[in-house]
Amino acid sequence: MALLHKYKHASGILEKLSAEDRRNLINICKEIQKAEERLLTEGEPVFKKCRTQCKGMCCRNIDINAILGCTDFLYILTMESQLQPMIEQCLENEVLFFSANCIFLENGEGPCIFPSHSMPEVCILSFCSDDTLIIDRIKEIQGLFQRLDWFLKKRAMVDLKNWLLSFIRQLFLK
Repeated sequence: MALLHKYKHASGILEKLSAEDRRNLINICKEIQKAEERLLTEGEPVFKKCRTQCKGMCCRNIDINAILGCTDFLYILTMESQLQPMIEQCLENEVLFFSANCIFLENGEGPCIFPSHSMPEVCILSFCSDDTLIIDRIKEIQGLFQRLDWFLKKRAMVDLKNWLLSFIRQLFLK
């Protein structure tokens, strides 16, 4: 249920965003998506090995809760909202406390339900081969996901401030 909690948290954030915050979020997510597309293009030799030799070994016997976070769900729900029902269905298959194949593999085998240009951070940045060719793109994506994480932290602070102000007003109005 840990992933489900992260997913619900991301969904709740999306529901409460102001129009301005939603625009800012979309802009950050679009930058991530463009960076992922550049990574896919420039890293074609590395991804070819993933497709032909490894065949998704990085998606097997994993602790998915350690890989996906609220930030990843926020990104995917923002850019690929049509996947929401499929994500929720996959979350019903979450295995707690044990390693298992990724629950986001179609039919438990693959391919991944997430489009290649809208992948969670760890998924698109994990390689079992030399990534020297694409290290700049990797750093770019890491920086953009960090920016998205700061967006989340800023929202949490605003929510806390609003809650505290409401609480204080209630104390003094009684």
